[in-house]
This record gives sequence, C-alpha cells and structure tokens, in this order.
Amino acid sequence: MKMIKKVIDIAHHRNGISGTSFNVVLFIDRETKEKFVGIVPDEDENSFNSFVLSVDRMGKDNIRFAENSWRGDNYTMELKAVIREKELREEINQVSTKEA
Repeated sequence: MKMIKKVIDIAHHRNGISGTSFNVVLFIDRETKEKFVGIVPDEDENSFNSFVLSVDRMGKDNIRFAENSWRGDNYTMELKAVIREKELREEINQVSTKEA
C-alpha cells in the first residue's frame, strides 16, 4: 500500500563541506493526512534507512518517541522512488536544455 498521498517538495542536502549527503521529502501521509518530512541518507541502494516525522506534530513541539514516531522502513522504498523520479526529470531537463 502506498504511504505517500502527495509529494510537496524534494531537496538534496549535505552536512557541511564533507558531510554525509541526504534527501529530504516533504509529503502528505495517506493514512493520517498530516504533513510529514522524510529524510533519506545517500547510502547503498539496498539500505532501508530513512527517518520520518510529522511536521504538523513538530509544529506543536512534539518530537517525542511513540507520539511522533514512524517506521521509516515502511516509507523508504517509496521515498527513494520519488527521489529517483525527481533526479530523472532533472537529468532529462539538462539534456533538453543542452540540445536546445
């Protein structure tokens, strides 16, 4: 079952000059209808690491375990898929721009 109802934005980040890079996906969760943030480290493609929090609950200063805790591994593959789709669109746009 799909976990993501709607992707709002996707951005690539890096921790400092030589830090670990990661992608951030802002999305609406299908089940709760809340706005979530998913953080996916740039790791092995087979990794299931991702970190997911409700932005709506963070806005109420709630970052507590069991209250704003989500199984990142349930979201990882779908998050990676939307990130890859964005990367492919960017690659296609770069090729199209060079050909124009």
